[in-house]
Amino acid sequence: MSNVKRILPGRSPLHKSWTPYSNRRRSGTTGCFSPFKAPTPSKGTPLKRGKLDQAKQLIGLKEKNDSLEKELKELEKLYTEDELHVHIENLHEYNDIKDVGQMLLGRLAEVEQTTTKSLYGRYGLDLDD
Repeated sequence: MSNVKRILPGRSPLHKSWTPYSNRRRSGTTGCFSPFKAPTPSKGTPLKRGKLDQAKQLIGLKEKNDSLEKELKELEKLYTEDELHVHIENLHEYNDIKDVGQMLLGRLAEVEQTTTKSLYGRYGLDLDD
């Protein structure tokens, strides 16, 4: 037998359709000639996802609005608007008085060279109030 390799038709380097990857194509796998595939399938275009997110957000906001409307109607049954106005004024007055008390405790602590926290204990005041 001779050392000359037998050249099969279609496999010759001189044949037009022959490439170094010819065998790979014939084996049934597409290898490097297949179109690129992303590692994970896409869930739609960003524009479609954005519209879907906006639709979900809109539904959530409508539900929140409905629950707030329901809560408002329940509160309107319990209180009149005039009662709420008086209550709000009383809260403002309470906060103003509390601010003045805080300033006085701060000045007193400064004069006595101590902390306001220690003055709360001395005068029986609650730290959370």
